[in-house]
Amino acid sequence: AGAVLGTLMYMPPEQADGQPVTEAADVYALGAIIYQVLSGHPPWTEVRTTAELLDRLATGAPPALHQREPAVPRDLAGIVARAMARDAAQRPSARQLADELRQFLNGKLVATHSYSMRELLARWLRRHRAAAVVGAIALATLATVGALSITRIVRERDRAERERHRADTQRLAAVSARERAEATVTQLYV
Repeated sequence: AGAVLGTLMYMPPEQADGQPVTEAADVYALGAIIYQVLSGHPPWTEVRTTAELLDRLATGAPPALHQREPAVPRDLAGIVARAMARDAAQRPSARQLADELRQFLNGKLVATHSYSMRELLARWLRRHRAAAVVGAIALATLATVGALSITRIVRERDRAERERHRADTQRLAAVSARERAEATVTQLYV
């Protein structure tokens, strides 16, 4: 009684506090192991003594995984953070943790992470790369054809206006010639 059993670096706060351990303690330990695998360091590297570690376990949390290792995907860091939640009731069950990790490995959305629209779009583009490329090519083709069509329409409109102007000029010249001819005929008969 009163002895601390287990590997301190992976010990959950409730065990360090002397409370009975449950499956949630194992989930915390798994989260701490994953934390170390991803960052290359155990969660508690800045402590020097067992007493200091037990105090930290009771009062604080280790540095966030994405702060220690920014290359870790945020959704994976969220899974680890949830597994290492200070409150045992907030941790997933071992099965839920396994399911979340499986979802992550399969490239699916995980419940522990809130995705931004940019992240969702990037994930969709990665998953549907071929459709996105075909869509982009189709859009570029439509834009090109549309621009060429508009250019042709504007050119034809300008040509039609020039023709109309020339026809109006010819009509005015014909009217003027007819009026001169009528004036000449009128002078001859008067």
